[in-house]
Amino acid sequence: MQEKSAKVASAAPTNFINAQSAITGLRGRDLFSTLRNVAAQGLRHPFRSARHALALGKQLGRVVVLGETLYPHNPKDPRFADPT
Repeated sequence: MQEKSAKVASAAPTNFINAQSAITGLRGRDLFSTLRNVAAQGLRHPFRSARHALALGKQLGRVVVLGETLYPHNPKDPRFADPT
């Protein structure tokens, strides 16, 4: 009878990766590769990208221009008690 060997995960845990990025900062090559991937997806699916961009603009306009939010703040919250 053959025994199956357990596969060893070579990837680091997600918590370690996030903590490492917070400590060492964002590397330029990581940022550029991410921007390149986002731009490539935008070119591959232009209508989907346009739909998402319009939805984001609509939501930002609603929050910034009209002052509406999806989740109203609690009136008892002391952070919003400033009279100015």
